[in-house]
Amino acid sequence: LFRSNERTHFITRFFMNKYILDSIKNNTKTVFLKMSVPQKKALTLMIKRIFQTGSGILQHLGDGSKQLPKTIAQKFSRHLGNLDLLNPVESFSDRQILKYLPKDGVIAYDLTDIAKPTAKKIENMTMAFDGSQRRKGRGFFVHGVGFGNLLWRLRMHDNTRHCLPQIRKEILTKLIKLTKMRNPIFALDRGNDDRKLFEFLSEKSTRFIVRLKCDRHVIFSETGETKRVDQIQTGRYKVLISKDGTEQRKTPEYCSYQLVIFQKQKSKKSPIRLLISNNLDPENELTNKQIINLYLQCWGVENSFKQIKSTLNLEDI
Repeated sequence: LFRSNERTHFITRFFMNKYILDSIKNNTKTVFLKMSVPQKKALTLMIKRIFQTGSGILQHLGDGSKQLPKTIAQKFSRHLGNLDLLNPVESFSDRQILKYLPKDGVIAYDLTDIAKPTAKKIENMTMAFDGSQRRKGRGFFVHGVGFGNLLWRLRMHDNTRHCLPQIRKEILTKLIKLTKMRNPIFALDRGNDDRKLFEFLSEKSTRFIVRLKCDRHVIFSETGETKRVDQIQTGRYKVLISKDGTEQRKTPEYCSYQLVIFQKQKSKKSPIRLLISNNLDPENELTNKQIINLYLQCWGVENSFKQIKSTLNLEDI
């Protein structure tokens, strides 16, 4: 019985390894197109071991029973460090995932973090907001995009070369162009409460839902009155975005929005405050609850963040 189980385990492991290798070979042809042979070998080994061990540590890419020799790990590090994988990997991702994007679907864009509270010598670290601890700490920002439970983008932010709004605009510009025929709705969390972002999306005629911070000032279109959103009762309003807490007199027509404030009956939690583009619901056919449910679809991508972090131990290594 013992030998039978051992043989079954060996056969299962053999075919699983073959499946992983075949998947890597079939799905990385376009990614490997301009690489040298040593670079292809290093990257193939890294992907294979990540699937097998769930570890992102370079020295753990050995045969499983022992670490990779330090000299070979340094050699692989040199090959991998010279690669520019961003464009080929994202192009591959676009071709695969656009097959599953439904018409009028919700695309979530969100900033996540990789916390490194005890790290001291990792390059390009910055002060990031640790979502699990609800406080600022050392770590990295990561730009994430997805719909449903499918992760589309996961790009580490390099704070030494770019600012967050700059990369956010670059990512959204490309996604808007790619998904134009699907007419999606972009859902963004409170970290993207930015007047210039609202204007950019409106100028592109993009449908969007953005959750607002409680200290955001808005101007009521009908009366011209300026108020903080946490002082406004539940309901739906036509608003403009106040600039620096003051009245904004010269505002382009496309920069008017709808404000939706929703709270469940008898709930003690703070209401959800959403800014939506006028082209999202021009005839006011959607109820406030339906709009909230559209926004809540972006939580699927946050679950994907957690799964990736835990699977690859991104915050421990």
